[in-house]
Amino acid sequence: MKRWFWLLIGMLLIVSLACGLLPGRGNDTNTQPERAAPVDAVPEDEGGEDAELPGDTSDEDGRLAVDRNALDQVSSYRATITWRSEIGDNTVESFTMHQWSTRNPPAQRLVIESEDGNMEFIQIGNDTWMGFGDDWMQTSSDSESDFGDMLAGGDDWLFDLGDGGYESLGRKTENGVNTRHYRVNYSDRFLNWFDAEDEVDRITDGSAEVWIADEPGLPRFTVKYQIVMTGTSDGEPMKIVMSQDVTDVNVPFTIEAPEGVGGLPDGVPIYPGATDVTSMTAFTMFTAADDVATVNAFYEEALSGGGWVQIDDGMVIEDMVTSTWEKDGRTLSLMISSGSDGTSVMISVEE
Repeated sequence: MKRWFWLLIGMLLIVSLACGLLPGRGNDTNTQPERAAPVDAVPEDEGGEDAELPGDTSDEDGRLAVDRNALDQVSSYRATITWRSEIGDNTVESFTMHQWSTRNPPAQRLVIESEDGNMEFIQIGNDTWMGFGDDWMQTSSDSESDFGDMLAGGDDWLFDLGDGGYESLGRKTENGVNTRHYRVNYSDRFLNWFDAEDEVDRITDGSAEVWIADEPGLPRFTVKYQIVMTGTSDGEPMKIVMSQDVTDVNVPFTIEAPEGVGGLPDGVPIYPGATDVTSMTAFTMFTAADDVATVNAFYEEALSGGGWVQIDDGMVIEDMVTSTWEKDGRTLSLMISSGSDGTSVMISVEE
């Protein structure tokens, strides 16, 4: 069943990280506009199935309607996705994904929590940070991820339902938003990407409950869903529960980079105009547009001026230069080489 777990993570990450990775720290100082309060919203404890909410913007016949590009109409959101599978009497796997997204400035944060450990991804503009426990790696690219990359594919299965295969359960306030509530029955059109073709894992039945935003000033986005599927895995009964909650739509918050990430010590500059930067503890790699000799001259001057002392004669092999430097008990190794996309530079530091 491990492969179900990694299949889902892989699919979600492919969607969310196609152009980069994600994150933040969440102090509410951003200047994005706050979401307007729901019009005459019913308090959370007064909502429920068939609860009538004023200010309705959906079709009166209860048709399930979702805006395919709903996230293009909001400025920020937070989301939580949970996954839990049970096989037989004693095999349980689960994980939780937390996502934060802001449009201006463009930034995303993703935290994945599981029994196997936690991972964190942060993207702010063109810069990306990936954290695994206390270890971080930083990269940069020429492109930014699109706002809402991850959730953009999270409810695509709703668009294949047509006008059947579901029932309306009335209106309810969910996650602070007026919604329409639906139940969707399992069918060939419903989440068929989960339906394994082999005899190991097979989904045979299931249902989903969905809450769609239904108030003035907000697009019809999926505020919440919960999917329950049953089947077999290696002949054992299997149950999978997946849920998604979207909150804080248009609420201002700030996503920040982690502190203390990067392999260059103080006083050692990154080359001007460097691209494709990858940096982790005690190691940095990037590409420079200038030739090897020019880049090497820059670092000889910078390191000498910063109190570093070269402790070897260096080595020059065709289009590659290496040298070793020392300062305050630390050793810095520099390798500069010519590549197809420019000059590659690798700098590592050891205590």
